[in-house]
Amino acid sequence: MSIRTLLVDDEPLARRNLRALLKGHAGFEIVAECASGQEALAVLKANPIDLMFLDVQMPEMTGFQVLEKLDSAQLPFTIFVTAFDEYAIKAFEVNAADYLLKPVDDKRFEKSLSRAKALIDKGCDGLDQRITQLLDARDRFRVCPAKTGRPLAWRTSICRDSRDTRREIRGALFRP
Repeated sequence: MSIRTLLVDDEPLARRNLRALLKGHAGFEIVAECASGQEALAVLKANPIDLMFLDVQMPEMTGFQVLEKLDSAQLPFTIFVTAFDEYAIKAFEVNAADYLLKPVDDKRFEKSLSRAKALIDKGCDGLDQRITQLLDARDRFRVCPAKTGRPLAWRTSICRDSRDTRREIRGALFRP
């Protein structure tokens, strides 16, 4: 499975550096490169993205504002890439996969990429069992208003593709 990746930075040199660092890694597909938050939102709404490298400070919209405007189903794992260390705590408060400081060091990039890959892989493997348990617990407390009066049977097929899994889970958990 290819990890669909989005690069978002207003600096062309920064995007070029990220592209060069990713080039040596099999299994990562750069779907698009964006120079602004608005461009990123358009790409994210049109394409399923697994991993996003996101600059914090950009004109018109910050990286945090980009994340705020996304539906939970569109939210990819995010690695913030910025020249400012002061946003690190906030980045992890919004569940960043990692936080890289510019200029990005090769070893640190490798570590960050490994962490993101592990999160994406783990998101599929460990999540399906826990979600099934939560849905089963929820079923015990809900009664179907139909003629049978039996508990609702949530039939969620959780697949091995991370982006589909996140959508299926969110769809199942947040149905009325």
